[in-house]
Amino acid sequence: MKTDSVVIFGTGRLSSLAWYMLTHDSPWRVEAFTVDRDRLTCRMHEGLPVVPFDELAALYPPAQIDLYIPLGYERINELRRRRYLEAKALGYRFATYVSSRAHVSADAVFGDNCLVCENAHVGAGARIGEDVIVRCGAHIGERCVVHDHCFVAAQAMLGADVDMGEQAFVGVAAVVRDGVHLGARSFAGAGAGLLSNTEPDAVYIGNPARRAMGTGLSVTS
Repeated sequence: MKTDSVVIFGTGRLSSLAWYMLTHDSPWRVEAFTVDRDRLTCRMHEGLPVVPFDELAALYPPAQIDLYIPLGYERINELRRRRYLEAKALGYRFATYVSSRAHVSADAVFGDNCLVCENAHVGAGARIGEDVIVRCGAHIGERCVVHDHCFVAAQAMLGADVDMGEQAFVGVAAVVRDGVHLGARSFAGAGAGLLSNTEPDAVYIGNPARRAMGTGLSVTS
């Protein structure tokens, strides 16, 4: 059963941003925040209670409330992916927020637990998977496929027909050429210019982008 109430996971910057946007630009009513018990440093955030995640189902049962998990790209989106799957296994449904100031084509499709910020552009025929964050001013071109648990940073630009593999990250103001495939968990740094396909678990920097030492996990740990 869909509800109008939501609990937000986390008390960091993105969680506060999600609280503000859901409160001021959506029908959702934020009831509380939740964090892992070892991250519980305060009992109130943005004027709302903060509860341990291991008590969430008892305090806010899945049948009564939905969940939103706007964690960032820590460990190449792995932490957000893991918490999303854990909450889904508990039976929670998830909010998806698309800003009223985003430019979204009528036939674009979004999965659950997505966040699309103001001035983002999502083109015709685009498919956005579950648990995806699209930051302010990002451009996702026509017929792009952004798979689950991805992060598209502010002012990043994906050309038409880009395929963004699961958990991939595209940094601030990076540009991805039409038709490029980004490997799963690949990391494109800020300002990178990606002209050809990338390999899974690899880091790309520069313009034109070149593969760097290390993995996306080492960059975002």
